[in-house]
Amino acid sequence: SEFTVQGGGTVASFEGTGGSGAIAIRDADAGTFVFLKDDGGRFTVQTSGSSYSDKFSILPDGNVGIGTTSPSNKLEITNNTSDKGILIKTTGNNYHTICGDANRSQSNDNILRIDSKWNGTVVNRIRMLAGADTTNKDDGIICFDTASGGSMGERMRILSDGAVCINASSRPVVGTEFLGVQGGSTSTSVGIGAT
Repeated sequence: SEFTVQGGGTVASFEGTGGSGAIAIRDADAGTFVFLKDDGGRFTVQTSGSSYSDKFSILPDGNVGIGTTSPSNKLEITNNTSDKGILIKTTGNNYHTICGDANRSQSNDNILRIDSKWNGTVVNRIRMLAGADTTNKDDGIICFDTASGGSMGERMRILSDGAVCINASSRPVVGTEFLGVQGGSTSTSVGIGAT
């Protein structure tokens, strides 16, 4: 290496006096820079695209932003291009997992929740709930919610044994069915049509 700093603890310090401090890393062949910057405790990474705007930020509270400098969540991604977002990819013969792990104490407590918002308002939700066995903690329920007129409501629930309840949080008819539909009228609860 051309330059090495070795020691214990903080081995080097860089200070900026113009309101922020930055370190520039340059690719001499391409003529481009990457800037690592501290601005009031906010760490940012700037790259050559979009006139060296901030691409990655870590706030003093630990929130991380990609494409935003003011993330309000643990990880916030700002995306202005359709069909772009998060991709987990491999070229090998394996699969991927998205996992939410929580030690909930009560049945029907949320373990993982996925919300979709329409201009800031939640209009769809998938909830993964703790099941009834709060001792072994080895069963679960999945609920599907939608909004109508701005009011969220549960529309379908899959129980831990696989039973499906529509417009009901438990088996609505005889208590043993594996497909139960709760409607306002028995004549309009279920419709089957043909074309």
